[in-house]
Amino acid sequence: MLKVDFKKTEIGDDVDEIAINNIIQSDKCTRTDFFMCSMIGWLNNDKTRDFQQLETFLRKNNCNAYLISKPVLTERKNMYLTMPNNNKLEKTHELIFAFDKNEILKYNNSYDENFNKLVHAGCYAYKTNPELESDENVLAESKQDIKFDEKNFEFNLTQNSVVLTMVRMTDKETVLYVKKCLEQQLGQELIKSVVGEIVSHENEPVIVYSYTVDNKIVSDCAWTEIDENTYKMIDMRNAKVEVDK
Repeated sequence: MLKVDFKKTEIGDDVDEIAINNIIQSDKCTRTDFFMCSMIGWLNNDKTRDFQQLETFLRKNNCNAYLISKPVLTERKNMYLTMPNNNKLEKTHELIFAFDKNEILKYNNSYDENFNKLVHAGCYAYKTNPELESDENVLAESKQDIKFDEKNFEFNLTQNSVVLTMVRMTDKETVLYVKKCLEQQLGQELIKSVVGEIVSHENEPVIVYSYTVDNKIVSDCAWTEIDENTYKMIDMRNAKVEVDK
């Protein structure tokens, strides 16, 4: 399980350090949605930045993601390709990214060819949208006024208004984390219960556990226990559920 934590930034924090942290964190855990928003946050810090500069940054930091310039075969109605940080620039190729370098060869003959074509790459935007404000006064003002939306985490990443931390937890850590969160949410103590069984590769029955309250399963989290410190998460859809009475 991927545990996501974030801290709201404050006025005076270095927005470039925030954007760089968010890119590296989302790249490390291959979260495509967070990576895209963090990438936009980095671009938004300087309207002259482009995708070649970002690709150079990714390589210098040994990131997993690769930016790809994809030829456009058909146009999208009422949309055009532009830069997220300067929508006055029209582009001819679509910017996509992948966590596998070999994906580049689906659209370009080599890494160098792809890199050269990144100058033509952009993201889709609606033609009917009001033009984004991107003059120097607006950029200066934005550094003094943190834009934050309690309900829109992705928006906060594009505005560099949160510092992202992501950690991959072991299955046992996930089980204990789910228990803690659910107990806070429900205001009740959860009981670890036998809820079914699955068949092992050796054709032996393996006990499946989950959390219950009043003999009712209250979580999609289910697991088997190999030993005291090693749990294995399972898909509840593959279990024969027989709640103990």
